[in-house]
Parts: sequence; structure tokens; C-alpha cells
Amino acid sequence: MTLTAQKAAIGKIIWQQVTTVVILKQNMRQTATTPDDVKLRTALANMRYGACTAADIQYLHSRTISRRPGHPTFNDFRFRYVSIITGLNSQKDKINELGCIKYAKEHNQDLTVFYSNDSLAGNGGSDERKPRSARNQNVQRLIKTLPKNRQQQLWDAPPSSTDNHMPGKLSLCVGMPVMIRNNDATELCVTKGQEGRVVGWQEGIGNSGQKILGTLFVELVNPPRVIRIKGLPDNVVALSRATKKIWCSAPDDMLIQVNREQVLILPNFAMTDYSSQGKTRELNVVDLNNCRHISHIIPRCQGAQHLMVQYNPRNGRGKNNSRNSRLSSPGVP
Repeated sequence: MTLTAQKAAIGKIIWQQVTTVVILKQNMRQTATTPDDVKLRTALANMRYGACTAADIQYLHSRTISRRPGHPTFNDFRFRYVSIITGLNSQKDKINELGCIKYAKEHNQDLTVFYSNDSLAGNGGSDERKPRSARNQNVQRLIKTLPKNRQQQLWDAPPSSTDNHMPGKLSLCVGMPVMIRNNDATELCVTKGQEGRVVGWQEGIGNSGQKILGTLFVELVNPPRVIRIKGLPDNVVALSRATKKIWCSAPDDMLIQVNREQVLILPNFAMTDYSSQGKTRELNVVDLNNCRHISHIIPRCQGAQHLMVQYNPRNGRGKNNSRNSRLSSPGVP
């Protein structure tokens, strides 16, 4: 039996031991008592059971982005650099790419691009894990040094082209919002999903002569407690490079296993609905066009006036039609 089959069997056994399911009904995020907040709580409660009324749908439409009076708009400065929750990693990567350019331009800064250190991984003996799509594809991992053109392709590929979203390059400037992508030091609140801002860095030269990050200094945004490290301002932490063995998908669909060395962060102009789980956000901007779990991402905001929804019911076609029609009629699953 393969390792994957063993894990699947263990997971099934654990799941079959569940005998009681508890549904939590009290809303712990939206506690305000304004009429709009009451409407939002009612819509969220009905949404859980797929029983939204016409009034619920009408209210949710009132929170969509529009120039009409009473609707939220991107002209509201509060939402200017709020990370957008979207359903697809490809969308997240593109929004982050454009967000970096926009942020640097609006703050009169130049983007500094830092590349990863990559080397082809060996057969690895004990590491037999492969993506499912690799079963019928040729995998190039016979030599250690990547050809220059192949290396450039891997650097230019978006983070979602790797199996753990480890970026080949990071475009940064001071003040830019970022998200930590690894549990480096839980006692210092340096955990996966923690948001922050770039305050500085130390750089070096990589194995191909490229510019790489040595140490990145990040100011944590709203950490659970104040973090004090000797020699650094409050809530500022130092992040160093980490090395991981990852699978990368090249533009020609070849899967390449490499040892990648990079600081484990991503720009934070967008995140997926999966990454947003468990977060309570002061301001919540969501793109519902490709989200699978509407009832999971709308409740992230603390109040009705802090919610902004991007949604176009005319986009729904084919297999996505059932998703995009959810706000078009009562009964949101």
C-alpha cells in the first residue's frame, strides 16, 4: 500500500469515529446593532442552510461595488490596500503582481526584485511524493544545475505554479503589505497567515549571480501581543531564507523538482478563500465570482459597513453557472 493510500485509510478511520456534530449559532464577529448589521447577520444565518430570502439577496446586492448611491466603492480610501479574498490562486497571484506595481508607483518607490536560489533535486530515495498530474509526464531531475532559460522560466512563473506556493521572485518596496507563509516562530507570532509590512532588508548574491534576500524585516500587523526583539522596533521581526524541496510546473507543463531557497512570504494584495479561514478582518473585500464557499468569506468582516463585494451575475456560464447564480435568487447554499 502506498503512503497516500495509508494516509487516506487513516483519515477515513478517524472520520468514522466522529459521532456528534455541533453547529455554533451565535455570531461572534458581527455584534453591532445597526439595522444593516442585523440584516447581515440574518442573511448569514439563512445562507448557512441555503434558505436566503429575497430580502437577504437584496441586502447582499447592496454591498456590491457600484457607483450607485449607498453602495461601497473603491474610491473609499479605507479599502485602498485591503487584501482581496478571491477563489483562485491564479487570480490571487495576478492581483498581487499588479498590486506591487501599483503600490510602488503610488508611493514613489522602485520595486526591488529578489530571486530564489534553485537547484535541481536528486531522486531523493525516501521522497516518493509526486503531484497526481506527474504520473503521465516526464519529470526532469537528472542534473543539479538548471539551464539558464529553464531557470528564468521558473523565476517568472507565479507562486501557484509550485506545490506549496513558494515564489521564484519577490518584488518588494518599503511599506508594502505582505503575508508570512510559514510557521517560523510561533512564540514570536511569526506564523502562517500573519500579515505585515516590509520595513527593510539585507540582500546578497545568489548562485547564479542574481539578487537574493538575506534577511527581511517585517512589521507585524495586529499581532496577538506586542513582540519585542532586542535591537528592533516593537512588532518588527527578522525573516531569513528557508530551503524546501518543491515541484514546479514549467510553461511547457513539465514538472521539475527543485530545492528552492527563499524567504517564505507573499505580497498581500489578495488571498484565497482558503487562506482567509479563521481571520476576523476590520475591512473585508471579497470577489465571489469564483469562490466556492460564499458563507465562509463574507462573515470575515466585523460589521456591515466594512464589507465590499465584487460580483457579476452575468459571468456565470457552464460549470460555474451554479456558483455565480447564488446571489441571483433565494437559497444560497
